[in-house]
Amino acid sequence: MLRVPLARVPLHARVFFVVAVLCVAAHPSLATAMVVRVRWTPSADRDVVGYKVYTRQAGRSYGAPQRVHPPLAADHTMSYNVAGLTAGGTYYFAVSAYVANGAESDLSDELHVGPVNPCNTDRCYTPTACQFGPKPDGTPCSDSNVCMVCRTGVCTAAPLLAPVSGKLHLMTSDLGDRVRASGKSAAPGAVVPTTTGASVEFFDPAGTSRYRLDVPPDAFKANPAGTSFQIRRAFRGQFGSLHVHLRGGNLTVSVNELSPDIAAYVASGLTWVVRFGTDACLEADLSCEANGQTLSCR
Repeated sequence: MLRVPLARVPLHARVFFVVAVLCVAAHPSLATAMVVRVRWTPSADRDVVGYKVYTRQAGRSYGAPQRVHPPLAADHTMSYNVAGLTAGGTYYFAVSAYVANGAESDLSDELHVGPVNPCNTDRCYTPTACQFGPKPDGTPCSDSNVCMVCRTGVCTAAPLLAPVSGKLHLMTSDLGDRVRASGKSAAPGAVVPTTTGASVEFFDPAGTSRYRLDVPPDAFKANPAGTSFQIRRAFRGQFGSLHVHLRGGNLTVSVNELSPDIAAYVASGLTWVVRFGTDACLEADLSCEANGQTLSCR
């Protein structure tokens, strides 16, 4: 369920809408015809006289909208059936509200039906302003497997590093919550943050991401031997302190950074993930204990 902006009020105030496949025609001559029902909660703005329902195919901007003002259903929603679609295709939908003088709200967030490639960006912010194209290599692309990343437009698994040890401490202070973490794994060979960058992410037991730090390649510097990497001084205000060491066949990662309040979302454990683009991924499940303003996990 996503949101549609109101027409007169500030743009952050929105109403909700949902998209669902209504039916696929059963007649042989119409075997590929599909109808999609778009349903939304009407605006509370009394000046709204109608809504515009936008439809587009994947990779394209929106065409002319359908102007509608359907009756209010028993569940206090409105809906419109979009016909003439092809079953198996991918379509995006958005809704806006408009008033008598023609003024129109922003588009809602988009919803879609049909298959999508998680490694492609396919989004329209207005009927004509859109962003299309492949996501950068190393971008996470799976909600169920945190080490699945994009590689040349395809969602694939980065080589998984087996953790040897890991620990994390969260300290609460007037300056904010500081996370200090370190983990060690068997080295997979060459890990080069100056080429791949690095992403650090923490997930609560429900699998929801609670903290993420993305450090680009140019923020790192390496020692002459290429076995130790750290964030350059000029970037530490933005990314904090992150060290990566390759020693004795092991890879060690250390993080020291101000963070949002992770402790409030962690019951007895969390998952710590470190990604090096598409080259490697370290995933460690940690057990946690709270002690006053400190959360310790191992």
